[in-house]
Amino acid sequence: MKNLGLVYFNVLGIDLTKLNLERFGENKGRDLNIYNRFFRTLVAGGAKFFFSEYKEIVIKNIYHDKGSQEEHEYFPWYTPYKLNLNDDKIRVIGDQIIFIDFDHRNYPDSNGVDFRRESQLVQFIDLILGSIHCCLHASATRREKIELGLIIKPLLRRLMEKPKNKNSSYHYYKKQQIQFFPKRKISEFSDKFTKQLDFNGNIVKLEKLYPDNFYTRRVIRLNDPKNCSVLDFFN
Repeated sequence: MKNLGLVYFNVLGIDLTKLNLERFGENKGRDLNIYNRFFRTLVAGGAKFFFSEYKEIVIKNIYHDKGSQEEHEYFPWYTPYKLNLNDDKIRVIGDQIIFIDFDHRNYPDSNGVDFRRESQLVQFIDLILGSIHCCLHASATRREKIELGLIIKPLLRRLMEKPKNKNSSYHYYKKQQIQFFPKRKISEFSDKFTKQLDFNGNIVKLEKLYPDNFYTRRVIRLNDPKNCSVLDFFN
């Protein structure tokens, strides 16, 4: 297949109602713990899915926009550390996640650091995520957001219904992916925990991420306002 210059993206949606939330710590800080856990899953899973033909995948740096994750006890360093420690196929050179300003106009900064390109990439990713969210939840009211959702809707439908279609005219196979987790509640599994050591050497239990509990199909709720009938306003 010829290179069409397509951007690679891997989206993972988490259904919090089907997780055992108490396994991710106390209420305060729980959201960040969950985010930390699945961020690593997303990085590793995406790299192996997109570049499965390579014996070794080298990640030079991992970037993230500035936010509460930057202040988390483990997030800034745990994903590179864990991948280098336990994954034989992936090697991360940078041992810390690089946090960048969402606004590219703030670069070069006072220290001469220039992350304009990376910042604009983060903005682009935000547009992709926002348009997908708009399609799935139909919660947007601004015309611009709805228009973006309608643009990505045909691709999103194909990614969810036929994720492994190598012959699609959209050429997304091995380049773009969206999944959701979990399909069933974690409590439905009898052997649902795995043991490992935490940072202090203590044994802890973590949720197992069963491959068959990932799924792709969701209902697209966004409709084109121009094609709506009178009945659509009452549904």
